[in-house]
Amino acid sequence: MFIHTAKTKRFLFILICLLPITVFAQVKSYVGIVREKYHASSVSMLEEYRDALQSKGYTSYAKAIDSYLKGGFGSGFVYVAADGTNYIITNRHVVSQAETVSVEFEGDTGGITKYDNLKVLNADEEIDLAILSFPKGINPFKTGLTFSTKPAADGQDVWTAGFPGLAGEPLWQLGKGSVTNAAARIKDLVDPDITALIQHSAQIDGGNSGGPLLVTDKSAEAGYTVLGVNTWKYRGRQDTNYSIPAAAVQAYIKKVLYPDALPAVKEQTEMRVRNFIADIAKQDNDFTDIVKYISYSYVAAEGKDVFMKALSSAPSAVRSVVIAVFNNYSPIEGMRYALAWDVWKRLGKDDERSLISAGEVTEVSSVVCTVPIKSEKFENPVETRWIPEHGLWRLELFGEAQEKDAGNKKDKKTKKTGRKAKDKNADAPFFGLENPYGSAVQAGFDASLSKDAKHGFCASYTYFWDFNGSDARWVGFGLGLYADKVNYATGRKAPDTNRFIVGPLVSVQVPLSIGKVYVLPYASGSVGFNWASFASFDKADGLAGIFEAGVKGGYDFGTDVNAFLGLSYKYVVQDRSIFRTGNLLKKNSIVISAILVF
Repeated sequence: MFIHTAKTKRFLFILICLLPITVFAQVKSYVGIVREKYHASSVSMLEEYRDALQSKGYTSYAKAIDSYLKGGFGSGFVYVAADGTNYIITNRHVVSQAETVSVEFEGDTGGITKYDNLKVLNADEEIDLAILSFPKGINPFKTGLTFSTKPAADGQDVWTAGFPGLAGEPLWQLGKGSVTNAAARIKDLVDPDITALIQHSAQIDGGNSGGPLLVTDKSAEAGYTVLGVNTWKYRGRQDTNYSIPAAAVQAYIKKVLYPDALPAVKEQTEMRVRNFIADIAKQDNDFTDIVKYISYSYVAAEGKDVFMKALSSAPSAVRSVVIAVFNNYSPIEGMRYALAWDVWKRLGKDDERSLISAGEVTEVSSVVCTVPIKSEKFENPVETRWIPEHGLWRLELFGEAQEKDAGNKKDKKTKKTGRKAKDKNADAPFFGLENPYGSAVQAGFDASLSKDAKHGFCASYTYFWDFNGSDARWVGFGLGLYADKVNYATGRKAPDTNRFIVGPLVSVQVPLSIGKVYVLPYASGSVGFNWASFASFDKADGLAGIFEAGVKGGYDFGTDVNAFLGLSYKYVVQDRSIFRTGNLLKKNSIVISAILVF
């Protein structure tokens, strides 16, 4: 019979307190810090690009590149296959731009064990999962974390394990919560036909991505089994986090590690190009749907030039996406989005993309295939080159596309002038009728040309509507403000009084572009009330009409906001109703203004 002495009670208490710590340490030993090592060509390109942007005054973009080059991190966990081969499971977005990967495991005493040169064996684009393989022959773990055999249930206790950042450094965190929706179907995150997601309240912070969502299991060696992989956090609501369920993760592992039959290189490329064309042809898609086909090799070769092209000539909706990805996620990914837009644009308009088809795949080598892309609108097929990257075939080169109509125009010009027409890539200035800026804030000095009114100040905000999605922003609506001093009296002396007119305005402009220089002739009209009449009885309270015509323009430096200058003629007419003379107060003036466009 066991006797509970004071000494044994103390021992049991200590043992009970230590049990969770022991389990904690076991789980921690299987969860690591995942760090990308970028392609050397990408790093070199970005360093040069950062310095060039800084020298040209693009400070925000230069800072974004500098921050990116310092590197980031996520989490991942050990999976050991049946044959003993070691792998790391993580999120695709944690290693999407990696040439190689390192994984660090933190010991109970704080020591770090690091493994370098892991390869991204596969990165799935539909479900945000990736599998990392250790260098050949290296299998440091005899066992890894195992998957739960039961699906998630509402109200179930769960734990998140990983290394979220604190002061820029990864710090171990085991957070507890519960399943709040065992089958959340959110098509913006994952196609519901592929899998539902686990919504839970366990802690997820930056750096948790790729770490496991756990449930307790006394029969498991680590004391926990994997219920899912942590991937997303919704910032608009408290404790709303999402994980990919274990069943979907296991299906992905099986697809990658144990494929039924691996097609030949030519067949793999054919399937990939077929999917590319199908995504191009979908009527409800946009350029972001083909980002997954753009290789990082393509980014290193042409990303910076096309990024600047997107800043200067892409529609504002495209620019806002590209800039947001560049600044908030990664410069490399921002350039990748810019390249996707460039390819999308060169493939034609919505009704023309359905005409795209692929020619025969040529297997140049086991790692390079070429495919001609055909269309009724192309004079000749466009040559494309595809390479394998992270287990997927991606576009490394998209050749020049010459339209049939463009060729006919070129021939006509040659016949008419007797000279060879210039190539579209020559240094001749580019002329267009587009304005990538949707909004304008204008403030100016009003130089009066009338004796009854003094010099004044005017300001306005105008939003120019993009009616057809092609940046043909000709008509705008907004609010105008006008302030000056006037003399309302007629035929007798009276002091000048303040006038403060506010009212809606309508503006029409003709946007002209020559390269990066924009010239915009415009005319606007506004009707407003003199709000200064509320301050004093001796100021007229009648309505005022304001008409303006002029030109504004400037140079597009490729930044989010650019500064233009304006010169215009302004005519203001107001009723002198407070004196019941029936006369109108008229003012002519010249306005010099500064304009911010964005």
